[in-house]
Amino acid sequence: MNSSHLTWLSKQIARNILRTWLEQKAKLSGAAFSCRVLKGTSSYNLAINSDMSVSCNCQDFDGAGRLGDLSINSLTEILSGEKAQYFRKTLAEGKLPLLNCTRCVELEMVASDQALEASKIIAVPHKNIMIENTILCGCNCLSCARPQVMRNRKKLALSLDDIGIIAEEIKRHGISSLAYFNLGDPFLSSSIYDELALIKKVNPHLSIYTSTNGLYLDSPAKFEAALLTDRIGISIDGIDSAMVRKYQRNGDFERSFGNMCRLVSYRNKQSQNKTEIMWNYILFNWNDKPKNIIQAQQLARQAGIDTLSLCHTKSPLWGTSWRWYTNKFYREIRKGQSSQFLAIPIV
Repeated sequence: MNSSHLTWLSKQIARNILRTWLEQKAKLSGAAFSCRVLKGTSSYNLAINSDMSVSCNCQDFDGAGRLGDLSINSLTEILSGEKAQYFRKTLAEGKLPLLNCTRCVELEMVASDQALEASKIIAVPHKNIMIENTILCGCNCLSCARPQVMRNRKKLALSLDDIGIIAEEIKRHGISSLAYFNLGDPFLSSSIYDELALIKKVNPHLSIYTSTNGLYLDSPAKFEAALLTDRIGISIDGIDSAMVRKYQRNGDFERSFGNMCRLVSYRNKQSQNKTEIMWNYILFNWNDKPKNIIQAQQLARQAGIDTLSLCHTKSPLWGTSWRWYTNKFYREIRKGQSSQFLAIPIV
């Protein structure tokens, strides 16, 4: 059994334990559950996947959270469909329909009567949705169940016709922002510029955020695509390739960091462009020493990016950054914040 299988198995065991605990806690307190995605108040998780399937969460590796198919039904029809209604009913009964519910930010534990009322609400999230334009990714991250998700996508990438359908749905529901990424790297699509340009043409006031490991952000055409967004996060989990590859196993610090620097330079030559460029740095117990973060800040200034974003994670559990909780360095830069994310402006 390889490390990916061990990571996946440990996550499943932990989530089963947590699901039992949460359900018992709800039962003992006379509470139940509701989901922000299913009642239309989510600001992140509703995901349109590379095969036009629609999932209620951004980590739907096995397809268990699949609500419908946007090439067949509209978002309104999907969110009022049989699967979504089953999820609402189950949550209102104090049960969690998916293991992913245990770690999802959209889950709410509320009084039973409130859960029942929430289960009657059918609405498309208007704040934000996600688009996975491609499932392809070459990074092979430690916690990514890539073989499983590849088996559960009928198509590897959205077509421009698919993008056109999605763009009209965004317009119809007045969705205000878009996360243009999910389980693949969006810049592995050769048509990413055309995709984003089409979405912006139909929705000129839409705010778009994308994320990439930076390996494929390697040409003027890709830079032009990136600069169609309001914000781009480049995920580099360390300050050298040896450190990066402990999680991003096919990662390459020099390549990703170099591409990030070139993107900044390209943007800065266009005086009117205001795209925010972020370095997303996931904290693990092998890359979280204060000296690592201080060096990352120095490199960020060298690159000329806008923000260094530190993200604390528990996946894999054995890689958890305990310094995030215990080290004075993190307490000081967080200034009392308990958020999973910490954005450090680079000045």
